[in-house]
Amino acid sequence: MDLNSFRLIANSHAVETTIDGNSRELTFTFDNIYLPDSFINEPGSHGLVKFRILTNDNLSSFIPIQNTANIFFDANPPIITNTVSNTFTDVIPSVFFGKILLEGAYESEGMMSTNLNNLIPLSQPYNLAPYNYSGGETLTSIPENMVDWVLVEARTGTPSTSGLQGTQLLERQAGILLNNGDILNVDGTSGIRFVNLENEQNYHFLIRHRNHLDVISALPLTADLEMTLDFTTNTNTAFGPEQMKAAVDGTALLHSGDVNGDGLIQVSDYDLWFNNNAVLNTYLNTDFNLDGLIQTTDYDAWFLNKAKVGVVEVQF
Repeated sequence: MDLNSFRLIANSHAVETTIDGNSRELTFTFDNIYLPDSFINEPGSHGLVKFRILTNDNLSSFIPIQNTANIFFDANPPIITNTVSNTFTDVIPSVFFGKILLEGAYESEGMMSTNLNNLIPLSQPYNLAPYNYSGGETLTSIPENMVDWVLVEARTGTPSTSGLQGTQLLERQAGILLNNGDILNVDGTSGIRFVNLENEQNYHFLIRHRNHLDVISALPLTADLEMTLDFTTNTNTAFGPEQMKAAVDGTALLHSGDVNGDGLIQVSDYDLWFNNNAVLNTYLNTDFNLDGLIQTTDYDAWFLNKAKVGVVEVQF
């Protein structure tokens, strides 16, 4: 906020206002106003201040601004209000709420393990090949129910099963994957924000994970303020044949085993596992079951899915 733009608009009683430029705390002091008890004079028991303040000109989009008030009566401990958060943006985004379940981390009843929780990096890991995503999504701490990072793409066009890709990348964002399959923005409360979608136009959404076979939606979604896509209820939600597998309980899962993210599960993925197949407490892509260990159980996960081919839309 631009502290120089502060203006007091209204106050119920005489008030002294100070702003600390270092702590950025705003203080209103009412001296000797002696508010009556609300049971005796309810209207007179109220006190208020109203002010205006502008944001800085260089404020980035989707910056949350939080405020909390501490109200002091005489020498008593403060009454602390709830924290109010406002998010500022130049563009009203389309918000995508996605849901996937990873075979490697799947347990049962629609829930995944969080065995990687203390190994997940604070910054999104898709800045390397083949993704080369330059987004700056970062967390201050890893949520207890976070499974891993994912990359979500909005794509135009019509998917193809062979030949050249029929869709084109329009926009992509990294998000956090929770153990119930929900994909959220790094704020942990909202979906993935897309700012380049045209309202009422159709888009296919592609979900990428660093060592599972990526999936693209079989049907397009129409851009709106909120969009929902659940890949967990039916394997046919993903475009193309055998792009997902059904768990014993019928839940749809992404195939584990695509180490290099090329959209194919094959011997080259096994080779990467074999070259370093005994590692403890690690966040490497060859950890197919996402337990922080690279060992024979990861080979077992790859072996079940070897020769799985992702549709051309998810391949690099």
